[in-house]
Amino acid sequence: INRVSFNSDKTLFITSSADFTAKLYDVVDLKHLKTYKTDRPVNDAVISETKDHILLGGGQEAMSVTTTSGKVGKFETRFFHLVYEEEFG
Repeated sequence: INRVSFNSDKTLFITSSADFTAKLYDVVDLKHLKTYKTDRPVNDAVISETKDHILLGGGQEAMSVTTTSGKVGKFETRFFHLVYEEEFG
């Protein structure tokens, strides 16, 4: 696990991981709710405060971004629907 982020009211948290996933959990009972899968390591994940969206940042390490093309290192932000786990951007 690379990072853990909470939603604004601290009822959910999301983990980002080098295993190409981000996972959403309930804070009270630590129940796993959703898994967001990508084709690259997930360096960070956040839960939107205004929409039912999850944002994932991943790919190569951030310090290497300036030395390689963004497409080569797959250093991009990806958008998923919170409920349906579908990538839309």
